[in-house]
Amino acid sequence: MDKFAFLKKNQIALRQDQDELEDVCKYLASKSFNLLLEIGSFQGGSAIILSALLEPGSTIILIDPLLRGEKATEAFKWSCNWLEEQGFKVYPFIGMSHDLKIQKKIYSLIKDFHVGLLYIDGDHHTRNVLDDFHAFADTVETILFHDVIKNHQVNTAWHHIYKKRYKSRIFHNKFGTNWATGIGILESI
Repeated sequence: MDKFAFLKKNQIALRQDQDELEDVCKYLASKSFNLLLEIGSFQGGSAIILSALLEPGSTIILIDPLLRGEKATEAFKWSCNWLEEQGFKVYPFIGMSHDLKIQKKIYSLIKDFHVGLLYIDGDHHTRNVLDDFHAFADTVETILFHDVIKNHQVNTAWHHIYKKRYKSRIFHNKFGTNWATGIGILESI
C-alpha cells in the first residue's frame, strides 16, 4: 500500500517532506523495530509511515499536546485507531513530552524494549529537543530528528548530540516542499 496516498485520501496531514521520509524508511528498512516512540505526532501521519519499519504487534507511543484544533485532534484519534486495527499496541499521550507524569508512564511501557525507534519532532526549542533526547535516548537504538536543516534551534541541538557515540546521517530534499527541512538519524555504534 502507498501510505502517502493513503494519508492524503484520508485527509491526514504530514509535516515531513515525502521524499525525505521515504529515504529514511528505505535506509532503515533492513532493521526491525519493536517500538516507536514519537514526540510531536501532530495528526499521526508520520507514525503511520514509520509503522512500516515495525514488527507485527509492536508498540507505538505517541505524544502530542494536540493544540492545533478539533480537526487535528480527530485526525490524531483516527490515526491511532487505524494503527490499532493493523495490530499495533498504541498508547497516545496528550500533553508535553517534558511532563514528568507522562515520562514516568512511558518509562513503564518501554522498560523491556531494546530495539526501539525514537522520533523527535516536538517542541523545537534547543533545550526541549535536548531534554527529549536525554529523557529517552538510552531506551532506543535509533533516533530520528525532524527539522535539523531549517530550524536553527533543532540544528543547534543536533550539533550538541550527533558526534557522541552515534553514527549519524541527514536526509534532506533541497528541492522538496516547504516541509523539506531535513531528517537526521542517529544510530548507536
